[in-house]
Amino acid sequence: MKRRFSDKELFALRNYVPINHLIEHNLQIPCKISEGYFRFLCPQCNEFRTATNLKTNLARCFKCSINFNTIEIIMVYLNKSFVESVKYLKIYQQSVNRFANDNALAKTNVQLTEPLSIQAIFKKLSKDI
Repeated sequence: MKRRFSDKELFALRNYVPINHLIEHNLQIPCKISEGYFRFLCPQCNEFRTATNLKTNLARCFKCSINFNTIEIIMVYLNKSFVESVKYLKIYQQSVNRFANDNALAKTNVQLTEPLSIQAIFKKLSKDI
């Protein structure tokens, strides 16, 4: 049976999609800065006893004792399968890359586009499925 995603793809999605940005700007999970730490509302227990580690690109809930990588947080928060979550992240990564490229061209008066919203990503996913 052929694998759907390569190890390299999965590694990149887990490690190079910034988890803070994903939580705050795309998933729009309630979040705040408290005591110098980025905190978000845990999708499992609905507590703010959380933090993220930018070095490992992981999020952790200290009440549940659960670590989340970028794929897992989408699986839990949006109630999606592993495959759906990976496809979602691939589309999200493409939109962030496009936004970064557009932002670099801003000096040449190029119109900026916003990263894709959750609804736009699901619309694109439904076409692929």
